[in-house]
Amino acid sequence: MGELQGVKIGQYDKSKLPKSVETGPQFTRRAISWWMETIERKLPTLPIQSRAYNILIVSHGAFISTLTRELVLSKRLDAAPNVAIGPCFNTSITTIAMRRDGRGVLERFADISHLLMPAVATNADEIPQESVKDTNNKIENRE
Repeated sequence: MGELQGVKIGQYDKSKLPKSVETGPQFTRRAISWWMETIERKLPTLPIQSRAYNILIVSHGAFISTLTRELVLSKRLDAAPNVAIGPCFNTSITTIAMRRDGRGVLERFADISHLLMPAVATNADEIPQESVKDTNNKIENRE
């Protein structure tokens, strides 16, 4: 984003963007270029093994949304049944299963179900000290 960091969409004149601002087509080319160089080119070089490789890629929602949309439109990926490409929230999870030939399946897109689960069952900072003392005594008596 550079000079537009923190500026909301619609709060600037698109016809007068600073030269440092990446256009939509430039952004798309960068995403596809990254995919081709980092994923497609290296897939065939991975040693064959019985279990699938898990590769974690972390980026922001706009990059993931643009990348997956372009990969599906270009037929590099097929979207699994009931998987639709739309907005991609930051911290969401997208899963792509790839084959060695560079083709793949978009299995999950912008899934936020992990955010809907309770994050903390017990907060260690809120445990009464008596409980901690009882636990410590039980541990000491085992030794």
